[in-house]
Amino acid sequence: MREDLIVRTPAEQALLESEARTRAILDAAVDAIITIDELGNVESVNPAAEKLFGYSATEVLGKNVKMLMPEPYRHEHDGYLRNYRETGQRKIIGIGQEVTGLRKDTSSIINSRTWMGWSSSHDCAPILAGLE
Repeated sequence: MREDLIVRTPAEQALLESEARTRAILDAAVDAIITIDELGNVESVNPAAEKLFGYSATEVLGKNVKMLMPEPYRHEHDGYLRNYRETGQRKIIGIGQEVTGLRKDTSSIINSRTWMGWSSSHDCAPILAGLE
């Protein structure tokens, strides 16, 4: 019987451990947390966000986060992201605010608090959005 052994560098091992810690925190959080890429595509959804919005992670992963927004926010969101990427000026991105979300059943989540941050350590940095 042959056993394959995976040898990782210390940096690879540290990254795996960091990702596991981050996932454990996101999964245990009572607030809904969604991460998106620089174009607004959903990269991760925690269980609280699944419960709040009524979608499973597989239903939103890879889709634009604006699917969780009613009009006029849905129509405006890509422009806010583009503006921030091109100018670095914060109009919405990086500014805490009250928002309205849209559930799968089309009911609204009124006055949820959101916070967003843009990490400068990556070219394709995710945005974290938390909803209470």
